[in-house]
Amino acid sequence: VRRGVPDVDVIHTISMDVNSIHVIPKAFTIFTNVTALSIARNQLICIPKWLPIYEKLETLSVSQNRLKHIDSCVGECLELKQLFCDGNLIAHIPNSFADLTKLTMLRLDANKLCVVNPVVGFMISLRKLWLSLTDITMLPPELSYCSNLTDLKVDGTPLKSPPKEVTQLGTVRILSYLTALQLAKEGDTLDLSYFSLTTVPFEITYLSHVTSLNLDHNRLKNLWPLVPKEVPTERDKAVIVGGGEWAHEPEQTQWWVEPDEPFKAVGPMDGLHTPHIPEYPVHKLGNMVNLITLTVRNNRIIELPGPCFSRFQTSLRELKIDDNRIATLPMDMHTLDMLESFSMKGNPVTHPPIDYETEGFPTLRNYWKRIDAAFSTGICELVHLSLKVFPREFAEDERLSHKVTYLDLSGNNITHVHPGMDTMTALEVLRLNENKIKEVP
Repeated sequence: VRRGVPDVDVIHTISMDVNSIHVIPKAFTIFTNVTALSIARNQLICIPKWLPIYEKLETLSVSQNRLKHIDSCVGECLELKQLFCDGNLIAHIPNSFADLTKLTMLRLDANKLCVVNPVVGFMISLRKLWLSLTDITMLPPELSYCSNLTDLKVDGTPLKSPPKEVTQLGTVRILSYLTALQLAKEGDTLDLSYFSLTTVPFEITYLSHVTSLNLDHNRLKNLWPLVPKEVPTERDKAVIVGGGEWAHEPEQTQWWVEPDEPFKAVGPMDGLHTPHIPEYPVHKLGNMVNLITLTVRNNRIIELPGPCFSRFQTSLRELKIDDNRIATLPMDMHTLDMLESFSMKGNPVTHPPIDYETEGFPTLRNYWKRIDAAFSTGICELVHLSLKVFPREFAEDERLSHKVTYLDLSGNNITHVHPGMDTMTALEVLRLNENKIKEVP
């Protein structure tokens, strides 16, 4: 090389594509003015550690070789703008990539990549990131810092998060979703409104510190998070909550640290004690034990996650479920002792049979608590609660119909007695004074 090139300073481009090169010879270090180096479709097994000698290097192509990893020295080529590493066996992105702030194009598609190192968030100039045909299952929220990213390809990957409703809408929507997760990591508010979600994303249950969750204007039918067929692992969780150290101070660096047991399934227990729920699945909304505000307006919800409410007993203060399709409010809501604001306009609620607009949530809570007490005492007084119909629990729930001996429904607006009331075989006293009943079956 030294003898064949009389003036190495004039060499700016080196192209050795489609050969059988295994190693780039060290003699190439004499080309200090190189701006583009292409060794695609060869048998390259490693990138030389002396590569940073090319201080002016802007384009590096090592596509379709036999690389199993990218040497950290690539991150020292600070002028790099385009990096093509597709079609290899690469499994990890080195932490040194955090310094590639001028990189605009990064191709890692068709590799064995299993995790997108959060350091990618430092690539502030990145416009194109191709991750197709890799093994990644989660996108890190830190990717949202790539504000110039316009072309993100993730097709052909076993992606669990973001959900399909988000990924199918393209790069802008994906970044919006990841931004919401990142803001929740940094603060305590998670806003996932207007994402056309059909199910609650399971990954939000990892953010147990969140105090405000907004799921308004989606297409949710219930509030039970959907767990993928491929069960989430410790590695998946680490991508969301942080498997390493994410530092917001400029002097420090963010990097990925692999969990001790990356393939261990997360759950099914979260180790937290809950009254009446000895074993609680981790992928449930109830895992967000610090929720103060929960809004799910303008969805298609037909039922609320009753078993979750005992988890919110001392935290939830605001619940908005307006404009859904809820007909029955679960009795478990009586555990919401701290709830101060509750709205459910636009729902066809028929049970509990209380005029909520007149009575408010305290009356609803009082109704449920008295029925809950009846399970153990057999005595229930539901006096002056503006009940519209005979409470169906006493006729339809065997635990009550065979237990209650005393039932007082005086001073309500009941128009008829439940036709299945004959199941109340333990009943000794029934008071229906001051109602609007016209006949008794």
